[in-house]
Amino acid sequence: MAEGLTTADGKPVDLQAAQTQFAKAMAAPPPDPDIPAPPKREVPQLPAEGDQDHQADKPKPKPKPKPRVKTAAPPKADYSDDAKTFVSGAWMLTAAIPVTSPFAVVISGNAAELVPALAEGAKHDETIRNFLSGTGENLWKVQLGMCAVKMGMQSLAIARDPELRKQAEEQTKRELAEAMGAMSEEPESGSPPSS
Repeated sequence: MAEGLTTADGKPVDLQAAQTQFAKAMAAPPPDPDIPAPPKREVPQLPAEGDQDHQADKPKPKPKPKPRVKTAAPPKADYSDDAKTFVSGAWMLTAAIPVTSPFAVVISGNAAELVPALAEGAKHDETIRNFLSGTGENLWKVQLGMCAVKMGMQSLAIARDPELRKQAEEQTKRELAEAMGAMSEEPESGSPPSS
């Protein structure tokens, strides 16, 4: 199929005719100079700086936000257990996701050096300490990201495999029927089933 422009309904555009039409429009005489321009709008004058009548019209300055004060716990003497837990969790997550599973060997192969490095870093840095201990205020973002990646991989697998898609559809129908049955028995219950 030859390349070219088409309309929204798929009809080809005649470029030669379009160029001819454009050239005619450009060669047309200028518009009538006797047609007046639209009238100018009047711009209201702003009040002078000291004018008391218009003080209420001025926007009020926004209050400056108060800085958040964090009270950090003093560092522990040893973060090895926290670092081991973190590294094993990172390995497990990496191994569980099909796209990243081949790279889990990088984590397990370097765990012997990674654990003491993280443990030592936690002694000196509050961000690492919070991350290892699970008390960091951004930990929920990591957890949400991990869940989103897992759901994305599952969705991709279902989209690619017709047999898996059929199985997922049948499972969903069963779970929906069970949920509807449970809702008719207990009007308070309406949460989706857990697999």
